[in-house]
Amino acid sequence: SLKRIATSENNNNVIKEYVKGDAAIICINNDRNWVLSTLMQELKKAAEWQEFKKANRKLYLDVLVIKQEIKATKLIKFLNQNRRIVIVITRRFLAEDDCLKSLYIIHETMKNQSKESVLIIMVDPIAWNGLPSILQSLIAEKNFIQFPIEKEHRQLIYFWEAVRNELLRRGNVFETKMQIG
Repeated sequence: SLKRIATSENNNNVIKEYVKGDAAIICINNDRNWVLSTLMQELKKAAEWQEFKKANRKLYLDVLVIKQEIKATKLIKFLNQNRRIVIVITRRFLAEDDCLKSLYIIHETMKNQSKESVLIIMVDPIAWNGLPSILQSLIAEKNFIQFPIEKEHRQLIYFWEAVRNELLRRGNVFETKMQIG
């Protein structure tokens, strides 16, 4: 389970308090390397990241890798422990029933949350009519960024800038906790 405890001293008493994660990144096992080696490395390049580091604040990003069916209660708890949810969508993700089931749970859990509470990153180009209806609903209701098809330098710069803007709005030095589900 994820436990982040912030401690502070107040009148010689140590106060422990749960710290909500800044973002939870959900992906399929086959896309874990992209999340860790590409997404995380791009976030570390951001000026905002350096500001967090200089301010000695921690940015809590949790990664949930879906390898098999995940219990609804575990996923809901994971969602509730983070301010933002990032779903990395690829063709491989959409081909797995366990991942599709997780989209239904995410949709139900997050439907009354703000548009900014969920960010969908579409890594593979997939036509709208090729998307499951639950993903279409999430895209229509929440934030969505498409990885550039052409991968030209300027398009990649704009893509990563948009991702950094979405994820680094708040936060605190980088820490990744890997949860295998």
